[in-house]
Amino acid sequence: MQNKRIISFFCLIFLLAFTASVLADEKEEAAIKAFFQPDEPDYKALFSPGFLKAIPVATMEKIRRKYLSTLGEFQEVAAHGKKYELRFAKGTCPSTIHLGADGKIIGFWLGQMRLIEDSLSNVFSDLKKLDGAVSVTILCDGRNRIAVFQPDLPLAVGSTFKLYVLEALEKKMKAEKLGWDAVTVLNQLYYSLPSGFLHRWPVNTPLTLQTLAHLMISISDNTATDHLLFYVGREAVESAAPARVRPFYSTAEMFRLKHGMEAKERERYLAADLATQREVLAGLSKISLEDLKFQSEPSFIDTLEWIITTRELCDVIYRLRESPSLRINAGLADKENWQTVGYKGGSEPGVLNQTYLLKKDDDSPWYSISVTINNPDKKIDEENFNDLIGRLIGLADADKLE
Repeated sequence: MQNKRIISFFCLIFLLAFTASVLADEKEEAAIKAFFQPDEPDYKALFSPGFLKAIPVATMEKIRRKYLSTLGEFQEVAAHGKKYELRFAKGTCPSTIHLGADGKIIGFWLGQMRLIEDSLSNVFSDLKKLDGAVSVTILCDGRNRIAVFQPDLPLAVGSTFKLYVLEALEKKMKAEKLGWDAVTVLNQLYYSLPSGFLHRWPVNTPLTLQTLAHLMISISDNTATDHLLFYVGREAVESAAPARVRPFYSTAEMFRLKHGMEAKERERYLAADLATQREVLAGLSKISLEDLKFQSEPSFIDTLEWIITTRELCDVIYRLRESPSLRINAGLADKENWQTVGYKGGSEPGVLNQTYLLKKDDDSPWYSISVTINNPDKKIDEENFNDLIGRLIGLADADKLE
């Protein structure tokens, strides 16, 4: 009798928990449907005040209209574990949602849109319409071309250059039999500016090579990058990178050249030979990083940058396919859809690059995808660029790249 009561008690607890879960799911689905209703939703009734403070109504409405204009009329919600698949007339997108105790939305994420009728030719057509110089390379297993557009066009790629620092580091570690737990310390000479946070850490802080590599790739920490560049040695990184990337700049050097030099000095530097340029770099530390005057518009992206082709980026990220540092930040890819996602991107005004390495399962190929756009005259429409990258990833996920 006692055992039956215990079993009945636990059955009741399970039933109550299951019922609560179902009701929670129904409330979440109802909230999603209310957001995508044809008329503008009552945002104050649907979202918590804290959410709308962080993301204003105007922003949310812009997002809502973008999804509806691209994917068509909203149709239904399908639950997939902790995520939902939102189905529209012309496509789908993943989503997660969290409700507060009062039933209002406190967390809401909408993933990349996937068009039912999308194709590689459609995406390439839209990429070619972007306002700027565009290069695209998509490779299979590091050698087979799936699709390309100006793959050998050298363009500025921003922080994606850090892939070569990582490759040179791994070569040094292998040659000298160093482990990822090898330690170096923060040196005042190699501090830089954001992105990242190590520039705020004390001098002489000990850090492992793995920590520096993870920070360099996953959050693009510039101070981590410059420490690794000089730990490996500039010439070693140059031997890994394309020959045109000479001298191979540190991030702090790039900042000083672009935003700290007088115009005439910069002109003389750009006209100088490689040996003279190296001498100038050695004296740049006299320019304080705190005194730099940054511009919001593109500046010298065709002369003072890391100039690399998308084909070269596909090559290097494929060579680094076993590197754990690549697998932390997945960019626009959903890690749940892939066995392996490698990613590095780069940007500055007038420059955008995203480079991916994707593998579905043990038996599937490695896909390398790299897309760059440069515009020396104005900022790039990053939102549109990201949408197109998301569509390429969606096609790869749906096995529609071939």
